[in-house]
Amino acid sequence: MALAKTLVIVESPAKARTLARYLGSGYVVRASKGHVKDLPKNTLGVRVEEGFEPQWVVVEGRGPVLKELKEAARAVDRILLATDPDREGEAISYHIAEELKPLGKPIARVWLREITQRGVRESLKELRDIDQNLVEAQFARRILDRLVGYQISPLLWDKVWRGLSAGRVQSVALRLIVEREREIERFVPQEYWTVRALVQPEGRPAFWVRLVRQAGRKIQLPDEASARAAEQVLRKAKYVVLRVEKKRKHRTPPPPFITAKLQQAAAQRWRWPALKTMTIAQRLYEGVDLPQGRMGLITYMRTDSVRISEEAIQAARAFIREHFDARDLPATPRRFKAKADAQDAHEAIRPTHVDLTPDTVRPHLSPDEARLYELVWQRFVASQMADAEVDVTTVTVQAGDYELEARGEVLVYPGYLRLYQEELPEAEEPEADAERLPPLKEDEVLALQDLEIKQNFTQPPPRYTEATLIRELERRGIGRPSTYATIVSIIQNRDYVMKDRQFFRPTALGRLVCDLLERFFPDMMDYDYTARVEASLDEVEQGKKRRQEILQAFYQVLLRQIRKARKDMPSYKQGVEQATSCPACGEGRLILRWSRNGGFFHCSRQTEGCTYKADYEAALMTPTSEVGTREAPTDAATASRVAPPCPRCGRPMTLRPSFAGTLRRRNLGTLGNRRIGEWKCPVCQIRAVHGTSWPAIRTDRTCAAGHAPIVLRSGPYGYYYRCTEPDCKATAPLYADVPCLADGCPGEMVARFVRRGNASSAQHRRLFYGCNRYPACSFTFSGTIVRKACPVCGAPYQVQLGRQTVCARPTCTRSARKASDATTAFERSPQSATPKPK
Repeated sequence: MALAKTLVIVESPAKARTLARYLGSGYVVRASKGHVKDLPKNTLGVRVEEGFEPQWVVVEGRGPVLKELKEAARAVDRILLATDPDREGEAISYHIAEELKPLGKPIARVWLREITQRGVRESLKELRDIDQNLVEAQFARRILDRLVGYQISPLLWDKVWRGLSAGRVQSVALRLIVEREREIERFVPQEYWTVRALVQPEGRPAFWVRLVRQAGRKIQLPDEASARAAEQVLRKAKYVVLRVEKKRKHRTPPPPFITAKLQQAAAQRWRWPALKTMTIAQRLYEGVDLPQGRMGLITYMRTDSVRISEEAIQAARAFIREHFDARDLPATPRRFKAKADAQDAHEAIRPTHVDLTPDTVRPHLSPDEARLYELVWQRFVASQMADAEVDVTTVTVQAGDYELEARGEVLVYPGYLRLYQEELPEAEEPEADAERLPPLKEDEVLALQDLEIKQNFTQPPPRYTEATLIRELERRGIGRPSTYATIVSIIQNRDYVMKDRQFFRPTALGRLVCDLLERFFPDMMDYDYTARVEASLDEVEQGKKRRQEILQAFYQVLLRQIRKARKDMPSYKQGVEQATSCPACGEGRLILRWSRNGGFFHCSRQTEGCTYKADYEAALMTPTSEVGTREAPTDAATASRVAPPCPRCGRPMTLRPSFAGTLRRRNLGTLGNRRIGEWKCPVCQIRAVHGTSWPAIRTDRTCAAGHAPIVLRSGPYGYYYRCTEPDCKATAPLYADVPCLADGCPGEMVARFVRRGNASSAQHRRLFYGCNRYPACSFTFSGTIVRKACPVCGAPYQVQLGRQTVCARPTCTRSARKASDATTAFERSPQSATPKPK
């Protein structure tokens, strides 16, 4: 049997299988299964005094892999290292080469930017040495992360609790999330009003115009009085078309995906975590089985360059020429310009064969693989198509000294939009209405058909999602494409943040850790400083700076702050006294301590008999407001003031996380609010749910048997009230404290829960409000109650549906029936979710 001539070493077994099919019998392909060497787990592993020299050790479990690689290397004439074409892959190749050098075989490096027959053949013609600058840059990053993690993390273990961690980039990402939460809590909604008129030209359809100016200046309507004053003038005014402006806009297709944009698009479209996106992209890159053989479907997926090879551009143009209109192909190819700090080692993410359309490969891919491949394919092909053309018409209507505007947008030519449409970021709305405005002429008189005034409130900045967090990190120059998915995963795994639907909320632990790091490590938590460190590491990769130079400058700052933190950082294991008196005894001070179950408050007079305790996580929980306010308790003083007395014995109740609240922090919560706590009397064992939009204890209401007070509880069918009498098991519904608005009905509204579809679990239950006289009265509505009178009919409350506030009275012109065609919320009469007494 003839000996194989060449050993090719890759990282993953999947890539090894794909390459083995392309290479002939003269090649043996083996996988290293990732890193073979790393810094030791239990020690720092960096000789700081010796120029930050790392102590590399064989990764646990990789000894047999190295032995197999050495045995295979002895039987060949040369060795090719084909690990991933980036910094990390270069470092893996370096460590493998160091282990195989004693064998005396020639070793070369191969960069596989795409795993196809053509791509592999071309790469084998361009053998090269290991890039020492890339290796040094990867080593610098690894050592920096180790210095931060192994110097700061033990401090957190000692001062807060074991198992916590700090990171050079992850801690900055945590700061972004915590600061956004603080902004939301500080936010005070501002009232403003808008006015719009429905006007109609003769013989043509009516359209809405919005009040924008008065006497040539932008109009502000801060309250109802100013809105009513404008309404009175507008009802009597003559409406004349003042200006008609038409502009044709060209929309240029976006460039092919880079790593961060691909993660953002997948998160916005399908709510995919960044880690899932990268895992699926890795499979598409390494190769899948197709009828024509196993091949990689996309190019390397860790890149921040939008550059495309000339061959790929011509292939895309040929495909467009064959399958689309001649007008869809621009006269010249599109070449996109990368950012100034982009690493241009790789192309943008694109399909390896543009002829392999999504429909062609879909039967051979998993559903998720097919979706991601279609996204990459469509964006790449669309990037070489013609601009979309849109006619934007702006109509200005004059009514007295007021000016009203309408803006319409009409797609004239779809161009690249026939293939790909970019997702709008969260909380962003289109610039113009999609409707077509009727043809109009200047000085044309319009007839007023309707006038609508609407109360609005400013909204706080939205919480970060994975997509917006990655976009913010990318904008600030923090982290790199290969690290974003890991960063997002780590801060969740450490319980620093939790996901409320797709939005990140910091936990109590995340807030505490962020506060400590900001106080004692201001440079490590500074956005600009972190970005400058990233830029310095890029300079190491480019050969402009030495690794030791970067590490020395960084470590001097870190060491100074570590010494101060060891001396001054308070110990939450032992307890940190707060500036707040105990709400139970009034004499002691609250002490914040941390244990294996989380943070909690207790009284400094605990040894003298005061039994007060309150869970720190539950104390930070924000009751859901029905009127849009966003005030949240953020310190011990605020948390202590809400401690209620036990409804049976009068002793102060203690606040703790309920079992359901624990489930919510693990993203398994099911009853609407994701962060709930529980008040509990240590003597009577009475419990009441805290953190929802309903009072935990009600003394003004009775149970079905006529007893008071009642306490809020949660069950498999939703929230409900339960009697506090020892022998009474009666319940009560969730009173909304607003009357029923059905004509002639004396009832009042109560909250209920209804199943969505055929799902039986509580997580699929929807909240709505129904009359307590059901089935005698079937009046219901869904939405959030706004306790302000309707400006049209005078109803004592309104309903907020998304960002729209409408009247709950069915006969009012501002009701949901008038505002839209969605009447099912008022017509459906689902059964009560109040549990029956056991």
